Amino acid sequence: MINWKYPYNSKRWIALRDKHLWKQPYCVKCETTFNLQVDHIISHRNNEDLFLDPENLQTLCIQHHSEKTNQTKGLIFFKRSNLPLKINTGVVGGINLHLEQFIKLQAHYFTNYATHCEFNIKQNNLNYKELQTLVDLVLEFFKIKGLVFENIKSNESQVVELFNNLLAE
Repeated sequence: MINWKYPYNSKRWIALRDKHLWKQPYCVKCETTFNLQVDHIISHRNNEDLFLDPENLQTLCIQHHSEKTNQTKGLIFFKRSNLPLKINTGVVGGINLHLEQFIKLQAHYFTNYATHCEFNIKQNNLNYKELQTLVDLVLEFFKIKGLVFENIKSNESQVVELFNNLLAE
């Protein structure tokens, strides 16, 4: 059982962190080996399974970790929209989340309907890394539109849950 008052002092976390840094001793964004931190790709929100899941970890340098931690802070200045943002996964010809270097460009690849906006994503049953890339895509879309769509719909329940948690922070 994790003591949520000091979760990063637990023996299980320290062992997991050390094992992860041995496996991935560089920042996944810039490949530096200086000032590394182990980041939870998807926020664990005191969920022990997510907290201790080795697949939910990535190594980031202190700069990239700060950027990721603060990625939703700027949204407080954006207008809110109740229009649905539909995210359809498993669509042939949809956005490929494995092409992370094109996410800023792909954030423009949405369909704008009178009643909602829609993204089609190639992958389905998204893993943690793909979910983080999807978050990056949608946050970039919010910047383009100057709006935060608070009504996220998807054919994958984990996508809806992820954005509900993210927008509640």
